[in-house]
Amino acid sequence: FLLGAQAIVGIANRSPLSTFKSNIEGTWTLLEACRSSPWVKRIVVASSDKAYGAQKTLPYTESTPLEGQHPYDVSKSCTDLISQSYFHTYGLPVCVTRCGNFFGGGDLHFNRIVPGTIRAILNDQRPIIRSNGLFIRDYIYVKDVVDAYITLAENISKDEIVGQCFNFS
Repeated sequence: FLLGAQAIVGIANRSPLSTFKSNIEGTWTLLEACRSSPWVKRIVVASSDKAYGAQKTLPYTESTPLEGQHPYDVSKSCTDLISQSYFHTYGLPVCVTRCGNFFGGGDLHFNRIVPGTIRAILNDQRPIIRSNGLFIRDYIYVKDVVDAYITLAENISKDEIVGQCFNFS
């Protein structure tokens, strides 16, 4: 499971080079190590729905083009494409997950909407509304993500699964 990444969009925008190093170089480093190992039988790479960039047609599907424009989005578009290239070129048993926004216990990144809102309410403060209220965002509970990753890994050897990308949200 490739889960290591710089995952905070604000940090990615302030520090694009470290984001690219972590997310893009981290992907090819892991996949190259897996390619060299006779013991690796399945690889699940965590990307993001941000790899799609801003799409005019929603909801997007797995066949929607990857069009990241900002540092985090681009790093995830690259993660996807690199992973797919290792499947197509080397037959590496890899699948990519593109998840929406996670929520769940233990998230102390208070700049994110769910933990930030919970903290504000617990501190008897008004939650911060960051838009005009018209945006719709996907959320998925972290334990559901774990179940999805494990299910995908257990089924990666199936011809219709291996090499594919999956939206989880």
